[in-house]
Amino acid sequence: AAAAPAAILLAAFLAFGLTLKVGFMWDDHRMIEQNPRLSLTASNLAAAFKGDPFAQGLNYYRPLLTVSNMADFSLWGYRPFGYRLVNFAFLAGTAILFFYLALALGFGRGAAFWASVLLAAHPAVAEQMLIIAGRSELASSACLLASLLLFIKNRTALSFVFFLAAAGFKENGIIMPALAALCLWYLKREKKDYLKLLPFLAFIPVYFFIRHEAL
Repeated sequence: AAAAPAAILLAAFLAFGLTLKVGFMWDDHRMIEQNPRLSLTASNLAAAFKGDPFAQGLNYYRPLLTVSNMADFSLWGYRPFGYRLVNFAFLAGTAILFFYLALALGFGRGAAFWASVLLAAHPAVAEQMLIIAGRSELASSACLLASLLLFIKNRTALSFVFFLAAAGFKENGIIMPALAALCLWYLKREKKDYLKLLPFLAFIPVYFFIRHEAL
């Protein structure tokens, strides 16, 4: 049972393992090296939810990205390897979660496996893997797939937690209810199952309000 996830992990490593040796690049300099709010303190945690991840007044609201960078900074300081290891874990996790989501949707094991291998090694993610700032996309995708998988398996409360995390890492996490509705339609679920999406939909305007007030 563990062979498929292990093979997907290996595919991700063969494609992007060398990124673990890369230093800080591009946006990383501003987001990490020049960021005055990376120490894991109460005031900095509060500031993470009141501004952008660069602490420079930009129009990005990704508080969990900042919090994750704070956690990395407390462990690794300014050594990029640890940050990149976390990014790699999110990439591999996304591909493995996609495998289990495909199985939950009724796809054959072979099709689910090879699609997940392609996702793990696809060059489209190269930019996100080259810069630590690309974590927003990687982490949001992993949390989004976890939320979808849990929702399909009727773990609605835990699914909602991962939905919040997906939106906290990047704005595109709020598309989860639409994707979940498509999954319900594909699985020919009963209409009452769609009602479980109401809390998710209700959060979206709240999210936009919080984002507006923070930025």
